[in-house]
Amino acid sequence: LRPHRGVLLLVATLSLAGTLATLLQPLLTRAVLDAIGNSEPAGRLVAGLVALLAVVAGLNAVRDYLLQRTAEGVVLAARRTLAGHLLRLPIAEYDSRRTGDLLSRVGADTTLLRAVVTSGLIDMASGMIMIAGAVIAMVLLDPLMFAVTAGGVALALSGGMVVARRVRPASRAAQERIGEMTATVERALTAARTIRASRAEQRETEAVGAAAEAAYRAGLRAARLQAWIGPIGVAAIQGAFLLVLGIGGARVADGSLSVGDLVAFVLFLFFLVMPLGRVLNVYT
Repeated sequence: LRPHRGVLLLVATLSLAGTLATLLQPLLTRAVLDAIGNSEPAGRLVAGLVALLAVVAGLNAVRDYLLQRTAEGVVLAARRTLAGHLLRLPIAEYDSRRTGDLLSRVGADTTLLRAVVTSGLIDMASGMIMIAGAVIAMVLLDPLMFAVTAGGVALALSGGMVVARRVRPASRAAQERIGEMTATVERALTAARTIRASRAEQRETEAVGAAAEAAYRAGLRAARLQAWIGPIGVAAIQGAFLLVLGIGGARVADGSLSVGDLVAFVLFLFFLVMPLGRVLNVYT
């Protein structure tokens, strides 16, 4: 990442600006609803809200492009460095390791670095800022509703963390099986003339098929675990949303909370839960 420090600093700045601008959206929305409810002019507020949405979209577009470009640069540098390292290994290493497995490290494993850069570093940092801002705003809007919804979200996401801890070793195992499959294919292709001369095509095909089957089973184990994370996150969002609607509706009915405050609270709730889901995804 060292050669990309300047770009990453710019990306972090754009991400911070976009996050702060996003956190302003519920407040402007509340101001619009309160103005309409009080029969006051809301044209400027609406225009400001539209302009804010456009600014956030522009900041995110520039940030995402720079981040994708940086990720590709990181992958390129990793592949060059790793290729140079592999070519300078002691000969004994080549004897103890399968060539196809080393090729898989250069190809499949370095590709995962792209996800680390695009969905890991910046998402984690901006997500934590978004979570902190949303929590502060929700506490200021209504401490009681925040306490109830925070309990529901924490309960649902704790289950996601339990599953997430099992996804990481399963994903690593899947990558190792892919490396073994690549090694099997590489060995068969290298010895293609010998295999053809000895009529061993069927045996080698079965060996490659067995390696592919092992990679398939490892991928399925990871997929089964990952399949639970999404529904758990959705359940957290829906449960918290229903709690907010129920409690918030009652508080609006007794006059202790305005409609604008309730809408702003709901928006902040989404800004709280969505980054939590991204952080959980990064962890896996």
